Amino acid sequence: MKNKRRIILTALILLAVMGFIDSAVIYEKVFGGLYTSCVVGNGCDTVLYSLYSKFLGASLSLWGMGFYGLLTLAIAWALIFKKDLLIKFSLSLIGAGFLFSLYLLYLQIFKIGTLCTYCLISFSDILASVILAFVLLRDKK
Repeated sequence: MKNKRRIILTALILLAVMGFIDSAVIYEKVFGGLYTSCVVGNGCDTVLYSLYSKFLGASLSLWGMGFYGLLTLAIAWALIFKKDLLIKFSLSLIGAGFLFSLYLLYLQIFKIGTLCTYCLISFSDILASVILAFVLLRDKK
């Protein structure tokens, strides 16, 4: 059981690192001039430069890097120190991130009218994290 818990926490760290990298690529695309094409249609630029691309004056990609960085640290600390409080905090972050990602997906579909590949990668990443979080919670009972 403890081995399975360690495997799930390690997988969550990997997903958080992947989310950080995805957010960093978005940041570099928007602010660094990185040219990458959008795999799903041509919606990346439309989404990444939309009026919804900022929150409290900062780019969502910057918020994403902060979120995934914090999540990586929280899960790593939970794994190292074996503290349930850190696991609960990490799972709460995952839940909040998932709800925010659902909101961003709603904006893409219903307000902006197009999808961004990088945003879908981030959504898939946090969705996989939610699934692993539920497995972790189920096994804890």
